[in-house]
Parts: sequence; C-alpha cells; structure tokens
Amino acid sequence: MTIVPELRDGLVAAASGPLPRRPTTALPIVLAVGAIAIVAVTLTIAASRPQADREPAGAPTPVAASTPEGPQERSFGCEAGFSMQASRLQDGWREAAITVGPITFLELGDMARLPDWNFAQARERAPHEEPEWAEQLLENGPDKWAAVYIKVLVEPGRSVRVELPQEAGTGVSLWEAPRMFGGFVPSDGVRRVRFAGCDARPDAAGGGGETAYPLGIIVAGAQCVPFDVTPEGGETIRRRIAFGRGAPC
Repeated sequence: MTIVPELRDGLVAAASGPLPRRPTTALPIVLAVGAIAIVAVTLTIAASRPQADREPAGAPTPVAASTPEGPQERSFGCEAGFSMQASRLQDGWREAAITVGPITFLELGDMARLPDWNFAQARERAPHEEPEWAEQLLENGPDKWAAVYIKVLVEPGRSVRVELPQEAGTGVSLWEAPRMFGGFVPSDGVRRVRFAGCDARPDAAGGGGETAYPLGIIVAGAQCVPFDVTPEGGETIRRRIAFGRGAPC
C-alpha cells in the first residue's frame, strides 16, 4: 500500500508521541454507520439519474467517428501536369470517361463494373489477385486498401476544384501519387484537389491540348461516392460515382 507524503508524515509524528486512549467499541460502530450512510447517499444519487442516462449492463462503448487527418487540400498547377495526346488513349476511352464541366475523369466510369472485392481490404482482396500482386498487398498491410489510379484531363486555361463533400463520409479520400501496391487508409489522403490547366497547346495528333494529371482515390469498401466539381468562377456540380457492382448510385 502506498501512503502519500502528507499522511505518512502525520503518522510518523503521531508515532513519536504518546497515543491517546480510545474506546475499544466506539470506532467500529462509527465506521459501520459511516459506511451505511455512504451507501445510502450513493444509491440515492443513482436512483435520481434519469433513465436515459443509465447504461444497461453490457452496453457497447461509443466510438468517436474518425476524421481525415492532415492538410485537406492539394493544388496542382500547369507544371505538375503533362499535355495529353489523343493518340496515346485507347480506342473507346470516352465510354469509360466521365466529363464534368472542364474536367474529364478517364477510366472512372469503369469503377461501377468492377467486383466489390476490388475495393476490399488486402486480406479479402488478395485471394482474388495474382500471387505476386497479392503478396505485395499483404506486405503493405492486410487491413489496408489499395488506391484507384486514374488520370484527369483539364481544359486549356481552366482551373477546377474536385472535392469530397461531407456526405461522402470518411471511407474515401483523394491522393495525388498512389503507390502501386496499396498500404493505404482513407486518412492518408485529402478532401479537395485543385487543378489548373495549362494554356492551349494543341498536339500533333489532333488533341485539344488538355493538361493531364494523375489522381488516386482511396476507397475503403464498395460504395457510392459523391464528387463536387467546381470550375473557377462557376457553380458546383455534383456527380455520384459507384465503386463496385454492389454499390449502385
């Protein structure tokens, strides 16, 4: 038993002098009465608590909702992108592309056609992958996710902001340079990304000289994700994108 210094000093001082004589029966009676009084007060306070404040036996402990950490926005100017030549794109690329105002998300339309396990944690996704890819996923964290990697095209001279609104929750975020083999949690990313397209510079293949940027999206499980796209000086446009066949929007 540990004795605090003040109490210890008092005991030492009392021990150095004669101890007063005390009745042999009064002390236990006083202690017993005091204990009964404390119990009675405790029961009275507990009974006075509103029913809503009382927690039933075995009630789960509330867990605070997670929130993304770190800076919540990234900005990419013309120097961070590259001119996209139409000849580099595969035939039929427009079928999987989603255009919102001055920005086009390449391959984003394909997300709704993928099996849900593509957006599962590594331990659930690994059995569906090739051995080498599965090994890398597990090494980077069996309870983590891989990021979806796409490209975006921004019209010449236009600036645009892509944002995940509060409705999107905390199970998704944006990432500017995803690693190839996962190891992500949504809090690794940000909620907003700004792109500034370069001035018009048409390419030899007949493209409009759009500026291309890589974009990663960390998606923790199949879900329908709202994206807010706001051109500079324009109104916000919301598009909902399904990630996984089991998450139709």
